[in-house]
Amino acid sequence: LAQALLESGGRDEALECFRRVGDVESDTRLFQIADIDPAETAARQPGIHRLRNVTIDTGYWAVIDGDRIYCRETGNLNMANSPLIRGRITADRRYAVMSVPAIAMRVDTPCVFLGGDDNYAHWFYRYLTRLALLDDLPELGALPLLIGGDLKPYQRETLALLGYGEDRVVSVPRHTAIHCSDIHVPLCLWTDNEPITRGIHWLRNQILATFDSPATPHGRRLFISRRDAPSRYLENEEAVM
Repeated sequence: LAQALLESGGRDEALECFRRVGDVESDTRLFQIADIDPAETAARQPGIHRLRNVTIDTGYWAVIDGDRIYCRETGNLNMANSPLIRGRITADRRYAVMSVPAIAMRVDTPCVFLGGDDNYAHWFYRYLTRLALLDDLPELGALPLLIGGDLKPYQRETLALLGYGEDRVVSVPRHTAIHCSDIHVPLCLWTDNEPITRGIHWLRNQILATFDSPATPHGRRLFISRRDAPSRYLENEEAVM
């Protein structure tokens, strides 16, 4: 009934129904899933936005700002799978019921949002590449990065190669809610247009610059086929090989 009411537009009634089936002790509210800057998102042109006094869900790296949730430009994960939402979301992904946990940590130091999860591709494409945007605002380069406290060793190593040692990061516990007084959010570089290319080139150049001499091709090249993968095939795999 609650889900049907949510879909049909009876959102207040839906919220009351959801609260009656197990969320009476939590801060369960109805949110609009929105974009920080709708025009930028529609044009796939990322920027950096300063937000004040927001709550961050460090499980899915969603930013809660009043009655709005920003998720597409932050982690770009499927919020329907979030344990805080549990499928309580409209089919068009515009409204969701979220049970917000109590604030576990407060961050009053101005910082730059990064986040991070343990998916190798996500780490490079969704998180690290967006640091290229800081080149346009050098004053933000001195601010620490807000990251997850459960990063893998290789993730901390890549941050160090980019100049972000332990003294330049603010580690926060995962799967909690934290309050940020002043945070700058570089938006995701979408993978279907030019900004992601800029991010990849920036990332490559920054890491190569830390070595004494540029890397030179040597030895064999390994090609990892996706021919037997369940999805995401290469259309021109034979040509690439």
